[in-house]
Amino acid sequence: MCSFFFSNKNLKSIKNLLSEDYYNKLRGPNITNILEHKEIILLHNLLSMSEDFSPQPKLKNNCILLFNGEIYNNDIKKYKSDTDYLIDLLINEGALGLKKIRGEFALIFINIEKSTILVARDTFGTKPLSYVHDGEKLLFSTLPPLLFKFGYSKEVKEFPVNKFIEYDLDNASILKEETLHQFNLNQEIDSFDEFENILRESIELRCREPRENSIFSGLSSGYDSGTIHLMITQLNKSCKFYTVGNKENNKIINERVKLSPKVEHKKINIGLFSKMKINSLSKKKLFKFNSLIKSDQGDYNEFDLDMRNDNGTRKFLILCNCAKKDKKNIFLSGVGPDEIFSDYGHKGKRYYPHSNFGGLFPSDLNKIFPWGSFFDSSMRTYINKEEYVGGSFGMEIRYPFLDIKLIQSFLSLKAELKNSNYKAPLHHILEKYSYPFEKNIKRGF
Repeated sequence: MCSFFFSNKNLKSIKNLLSEDYYNKLRGPNITNILEHKEIILLHNLLSMSEDFSPQPKLKNNCILLFNGEIYNNDIKKYKSDTDYLIDLLINEGALGLKKIRGEFALIFINIEKSTILVARDTFGTKPLSYVHDGEKLLFSTLPPLLFKFGYSKEVKEFPVNKFIEYDLDNASILKEETLHQFNLNQEIDSFDEFENILRESIELRCREPRENSIFSGLSSGYDSGTIHLMITQLNKSCKFYTVGNKENNKIINERVKLSPKVEHKKINIGLFSKMKINSLSKKKLFKFNSLIKSDQGDYNEFDLDMRNDNGTRKFLILCNCAKKDKKNIFLSGVGPDEIFSDYGHKGKRYYPHSNFGGLFPSDLNKIFPWGSFFDSSMRTYINKEEYVGGSFGMEIRYPFLDIKLIQSFLSLKAELKNSNYKAPLHHILEKYSYPFEKNIKRGF
């Protein structure tokens, strides 16, 4: 978990403003580097996960890289860090190299000789990136508050997900814009086996840790956290699970914990956190950000909701606060299955008003793809929630359910398999291993 800032035009009092870069600094509290080259200004805040790291901005062969995230197909025998792997990949292959990356990232790659800047976010935008394109000026910041300090407000936008854009470094004109990943929408697979294998691989890859006992996750009585808990147990990986509050099915949670005696678990009593204490924590850690949740049917939106007041946000604040005290700093997220595997519904029944098609997958996916929450809506909102909250504690968030190989495997399942049960592939896995869960139940915060 890191943060960065970039400007292609020299700005007055830049160093004074960057010294006040409070929210970005929370994401990278260990080392801050500033690089100036002619009119270009680059800043990187590092969260050092281990003693063996590659400082940024990274310079090589007249190129510069700013990177935030984690790469899971890095050749770890050849490269000591993701940064070293990425700069070689982009020097050798340019924008085409981006299509080879399996990971979670936002990056800026500058080729001084060609006078170009390449900017990209991963398929689901798991790492935040905001920007301003103002005539010949380009400004990028991991988090938006810093851009507000330059006098911008409505001009500040989130950089598109699943995109890369190449700009002219001098005049900020767009040279190339392209989709990062194209999904195959043919539904031909008639077994959950491939999905299960890829999910297990995805979780195992995201359990790489720079130091021992640094990973944590949440444990509810639902499908998503239960599947992570089950596979962590099967993989014999170190991960501490936290249950927040008492709205879950405690019988299910207790049964899960008994099945995995070697996996750490802790219940957090929300009653120990007064409303005043939670408000104080929120004020210290978070800037205002609104919900983007809506329905494709046009009959529902939550655009006016300040996410700092959302129950899920406040519970995640409490969870991260407790995990930080336990010296945990890598969180395995459960974001994705609600948005992609079920659409917050099943067999046409909308469990929540922002469901787009009631979880009834058609025989031709082209008719609905991409549905609202596949890239945007609740997907965008809940990723932002976890990044903004977790990042404010200097934590790295990893997304096993949003691995592009896993999502492709789900999309390739025959429609009748997708529709066979609520969150059908997870239902299959939990049932296969006799793991406790409530069938067809979705509990919210």
